Amino acid sequence: MKSKFYFKIIALLLMFTFVFVFFACDEKDNDNEQDNSGDEKYYNISFACNPDVNVGLKKDNTYDPNATAESFVYGDVSYACVAGGIGGGTWSNGTVGLGQMIPHNFISGKQIKAVGVTTATNLEDVSFVNTGCWNTKDGKMAIKANGNGAELDPSTVEHAVANQNYVYLFLGVQPTKELAANKLIVLVDSSSTNVGLLAAFHVAYRINGSEWIDIDVFGNYHYLTRSNDVVINLNESQLGSYIDFFGVETPPTTEAQAAVIDLSDIAANTSDLAQIELVVYIAGPDSDCVTAGLNATGDINIFFHTVVADN
Repeated sequence: MKSKFYFKIIALLLMFTFVFVFFACDEKDNDNEQDNSGDEKYYNISFACNPDVNVGLKKDNTYDPNATAESFVYGDVSYACVAGGIGGGTWSNGTVGLGQMIPHNFISGKQIKAVGVTTATNLEDVSFVNTGCWNTKDGKMAIKANGNGAELDPSTVEHAVANQNYVYLFLGVQPTKELAANKLIVLVDSSSTNVGLLAAFHVAYRINGSEWIDIDVFGNYHYLTRSNDVVINLNESQLGSYIDFFGVETPPTTEAQAAVIDLSDIAANTSDLAQIELVVYIAGPDSDCVTAGLNATGDINIFFHTVVADN
């Protein structure tokens, strides 16, 4: 089993403050008052590096088939956003190249709106009908909004901002040794009686400029599902990586689900340089995005599971 080498980023996004109002809810929040039973809830989102792969963040967040390690930065990096962009923005500072640390020096702040991608070209035309998940065909911009039932409140629609309203990382991934398997895993672990709003967490990704793929992490488990009834969808080897890189004694066997992104075909050799855009967000259009789930809390842990090739 690999040594316990990890870097935990509580602000990979950051403490996601659990005071959201979603597409399927009435707006009850303002800057001074929260309808959340008097308690603030948190999602801790963490990223662990793996010594079998070096990573970096693409400077211009644009896919380039001719990209090299110098197209990326790592270390003490800074992010400049583009409001409404489906990702986008730029990364700067830090160290040019690929390495083992991608700490972030920004936090999300209070969140009171859910996120979606719309085919509308301006905010005034955004509706529940033309807004979907991250893989929405012909999506024009990312938005955040409140709503009531299947309607968005037009007065609340705003541009969503990457790494403030959702996690957005454009990763460069290059193995440091020959690998038989390489998988990027986003594990969502409930710490509440019911899954609650964790059931509305989605992971979206695209590899080397391909089409977006959107994953409902909890799938057929819904906001009223008891967390102890959830059976984790990772194998023993993958859970071993979780133990190593997050420094825990035992992994979850219930209460958690994971999105698993297989990079084995594109990032297994030391000469490979894969480009992966990764988004983690609360999906407003998800049917589990409801106020009845607001008492849930949990952790989102992002890590690489690798298997070294036999020599």
